[in-house]
Amino acid sequence: MNATDATRNAVWQEMLDTARLVRYYERMASRQQRQHLGVRLVLLASATAGVAAVTNALPEAVQVASGAVVAILVAWDFLADYANKAAVLSSIRRECSEMEVELAALWGEIQADSVDDDAARRTLAELARRVMRVTDRAGSAHIPTDERLNATCEEAAYKAMEGRYAAG
Repeated sequence: MNATDATRNAVWQEMLDTARLVRYYERMASRQQRQHLGVRLVLLASATAGVAAVTNALPEAVQVASGAVVAILVAWDFLADYANKAAVLSSIRRECSEMEVELAALWGEIQADSVDDDAARRTLAELARRVMRVTDRAGSAHIPTDERLNATCEEAAYKAMEGRYAAG
């Protein structure tokens, strides 16, 4: 027995959602990496000013300001935890990418009528559970959802999927 239209639709919807997730987590990881790099560069500049202050090469006001900036940035970097968040987001993106490939393979099997409905539903359910487990890690890492970015990634994913699968 071939996959039903309901199963085809469910697989297609999961493919769209996973394509969105890949784009979303990739952009979120890039954002966290940029923020981490930005904080570190400003910290480096402030620390360099602090070193220059030791040699009295800078005015006292600049020495005090650079010390305060270093202290604030170290605390900010510690609390924001950009590096860890970037690693978590990159890991989520990578795993979602793997599941995107698995869903595309399932879609191919459905389109070729080489998988029955029950097997397709079991595979889909397992992939959906894995996606949920993987994406739950963002909440555990205290990474808030960016709704605007999510909507942008949804639109980009739909356009990409339409282009990729328009012929069938």
